[in-house]
Amino acid sequence: MTSLHRTAGSNPSLGIILILVATIVLSCMDALTKILAAVFEPPQILVVRWAIFLMLALMMAARGGGLQAAMRSRRPVLQTARALLLVVEIGVFIVAFGNLQLAEVHAIGASAPLLITALSVPFLGEKVGIRRWLSVAVGFIGVLIILRPGFGAVNPYHLVTLGGVVLWSSYQIMTRMVGREDSAETSMFYLGAVGFVVLLLVAPFFWRPPTAGEWGLLLLAGLLGAIGHFLIIKALSLAAASTLQPFTFLSFVWAILLGWLVFEALPDGQTVLGAAVIIASGLYIFHREHYRQRVLLA
Repeated sequence: MTSLHRTAGSNPSLGIILILVATIVLSCMDALTKILAAVFEPPQILVVRWAIFLMLALMMAARGGGLQAAMRSRRPVLQTARALLLVVEIGVFIVAFGNLQLAEVHAIGASAPLLITALSVPFLGEKVGIRRWLSVAVGFIGVLIILRPGFGAVNPYHLVTLGGVVLWSSYQIMTRMVGREDSAETSMFYLGAVGFVVLLLVAPFFWRPPTAGEWGLLLLAGLLGAIGHFLIIKALSLAAASTLQPFTFLSFVWAILLGWLVFEALPDGQTVLGAAVIIASGLYIFHREHYRQRVLLA
């Protein structure tokens, strides 16, 4: 699941290439997560992934201002809460991947930018025009097309995924809030350290000794996650978020392809239709945001 919030702009073409690679890498991680979720409980998958993430965070801190500087935060409580929220959010999506097609999860997950737009008004004080509000409303019609309320029993794991979207969107809002006062290295350090410590306390209660092959899959999933997020960070240092965000919707395409190749499953027509509505709404929101930024800079 990918959403962007930083801004930059030194090499947009390379940034787009990196974000495209990131969507492929993270989609492969999701496919591996679906395989692992059939064997392991979420805390076991998460603790391995977080160990690798923590190593990445420590390397970023070392290359930045050093570990002591990364540990200093002006919003330590919010940073800690944000890290805990991300642990729960990823755990929720692991459950979703274990019980739904990849494309179903990605289709509902594509609504995250719409919810972030809505939440940015009360929590960040951002202004959203009537056109973007209408686009958010249309996007959530797309979510209803996928959920199909009133047309038989709603799949409970669709609701689990929607809960994950709420958690992910809240995490993004909190990331923007801490980003106003703390460095990227500090935010990464808190995510890695807090998440790993919590999971280290929880995972032993769910631990099942992996085989050598299962260890390989666990480590590969963690490595793909670390690489994918590093590519996103690098892409954001080269191109503006408004330039990169539309390309993240390709994750839905990769999810369909991997679902077909790995699990021999394709989404039904209503899921594809709902995803198309959500993605179109998201693209329009980013078009309006890009237009607004151009007007402000003119």
